[in-house]
Amino acid sequence: MALHGPPRCHQHQHAIAPCSHPRFARSTILGDDTNVNRTTTVVLLAVLAQAAGNVFLTRGMKATAAIRPEAAGVMSWVEAAGTAAAQPDIWIGTILLITFFALCSAALSWADLSYVIPATAIGYVLNVAAGQFLLHETVPPSRWIGSLVVTAGVICVSRSARTPASAQAPASEPRA
Repeated sequence: MALHGPPRCHQHQHAIAPCSHPRFARSTILGDDTNVNRTTTVVLLAVLAQAAGNVFLTRGMKATAAIRPEAAGVMSWVEAAGTAAAQPDIWIGTILLITFFALCSAALSWADLSYVIPATAIGYVLNVAAGQFLLHETVPPSRWIGSLVVTAGVICVSRSARTPASAQAPASEPRA
């Protein structure tokens, strides 16, 4: 029996595409269109939670001006932690970043790492925009150019979501 070639039906041994058996089924990187839509939605929500979380966390930390390099004593660190813990923006930011982590973990449970993590990189662009427009930071053109390069990469990765995966079975599972 050949170990290569088209997938074979596990019951009748004839070449078919796609077979309903999961071991031999052809699919896209993320699965069917429902998985693509679900993954896109979850990744988008995760990125928004991450960008918003970073804004809140930054606002909270700047409001506390908690840790100064010249204050290296243990008590100054304890005071800084107490001051930071009292900031609602820090709590909101932390909750949003936990939400990002949970959504990203959920997406990784059904989609490829090579799709999910690069797709979350659009958060870099959102963070640069949030820095300039919400936190009133000065953002030099080089940072915007870098963000546009990241955006181009994200577009390339997201377009690959519909590319068929390899039709070959993993080496550990010989074909019948």
